[in-house]
Amino acid sequence: EKPHAYTERGKSFRMKVDLTKHLWTHTGKRPFPCTNCGKRFITKSQLKEHQRIQAGERPYRCLDRGKNFTQKSQLIVHQWIHTGEKPHQCSSCQKSFMDKSQLVAHHQIHTGNRPFNCGVCGCKRFAQCTQLVTHQHVHTGERPYPCSDCGKRFGNKLHLTVHRCIHTGDRPFPCPTCSKGFRQKISLVKHHHIHERGRDKGEAPFQCPQCSKSFSQESNLMKHQ
Repeated sequence: EKPHAYTERGKSFRMKVDLTKHLWTHTGKRPFPCTNCGKRFITKSQLKEHQRIQAGERPYRCLDRGKNFTQKSQLIVHQWIHTGEKPHQCSSCQKSFMDKSQLVAHHQIHTGNRPFNCGVCGCKRFAQCTQLVTHQHVHTGERPYPCSDCGKRFGNKLHLTVHRCIHTGDRPFPCPTCSKGFRQKISLVKHHHIHERGRDKGEAPFQCPQCSKSFSQESNLMKHQ
C-alpha cells in the first residue's frame, strides 16, 4: 500500500518524506547546499555523493579488476559488465537493460507517452521529467555531471558514462565476431559492418596458425582449432 499520493502525476509513495522529496523535483526546492561551491541538492545523499566527487574519494572497489568508484551505483553497473547481467526487463517485449533509465526510455516505444514539453524550443516532448531537464541543459549550457577522474563536465549523464570508460578501460559492447570491445554501441555497429562487408566479398581474415586455413569469423576458427 502507498497511502501518500501525488495527484497531478498519479504517483504514490509509501512514506510521506518520499512524497516531499518528489515534490521538490517539480518545485525546484533544493534544501541541502554544498559548503564548498554553493551547489544545492534535493537529498542529503546527493550532497554527500557530490562532496565525495570533490574530495576525490572512491570508497567502492571492484574485487575483480581492482578499480575504485565514487558511487556505489557506478560499481554495480561496472560489475554487470563482467557478469553480463541486465536486470531491468521490458514487460512488453522482454528486452533487458543494464540501466533502469534505459528501460524507461525504451518503454516509450510501446506507450508513446511523452507528457513533458520543452518550454524553450516548444517542439520537443519527453517521457520523463529527468529527460526534459537534461534536454534543457542544451539551452542553458549547464554541465552538471563532472568526471571524478579528470573534472571534465557533461550536460548528459550518458555522455559522462561513456567518457568514464576512457579512465576505467571498460568496453561494455563486445563484437560477437572478433570479441573486440567498444565503449559505445554505435561504434560496435559501425565495426560490425566491416565483418558484413568482408563476408559479402568472401574475405576470411582469421587464419589457423597450424594449417593456414582461413575463416570469416573468429568463432569458426576457434571451433576448427
